[in-house]
Amino acid sequence: MATKRHTGYTSLPQEDPLDIQFKPRKQTASQAESVVERTLSVLHALFWVTLAIISWFYTDIFSAYSDQRVKSIPFGIAVLCGLIALVTFSYVFLDNWCKDSTMNHDLFDAYPKSIYTLTFSGLFFWFFLTVAFYSVWGWKTFPIIFVNFMGFIMGVSLFPL
Repeated sequence: MATKRHTGYTSLPQEDPLDIQFKPRKQTASQAESVVERTLSVLHALFWVTLAIISWFYTDIFSAYSDQRVKSIPFGIAVLCGLIALVTFSYVFLDNWCKDSTMNHDLFDAYPKSIYTLTFSGLFFWFFLTVAFYSVWGWKTFPIIFVNFMGFIMGVSLFPL
């Protein structure tokens, strides 16, 4: 009986790269939960965006800007504060996205003055917009602005980072 000489190399069975069999992956419980959580998060965001669009339709918000009852000085201050908040948010978002898309660091540590600027300009925006439109919608101004704010925030959350 002939003995097989050992060369030190083992030959592994080679797979043909053209013979690919697609096998469905089994999802683990955590992967299935993350899919469900993401789906519910998107549905929650779409709910608020839909409510904001419905509020635009029923309040006729675009013609309300030209209404004579809107107070122009608080409205102008609200627009200025909204622009400051938008520019600050865009700066933080784009700077963070361009530097490190994993976002493992705390935004407050990375942008302390920008976070304060964004917070206070957002609060002033809400306050002066409420003052400007209170004479048009009365007590309904609060829920209208809240629904539009939530629609904006949830609409932004739909964009992938």
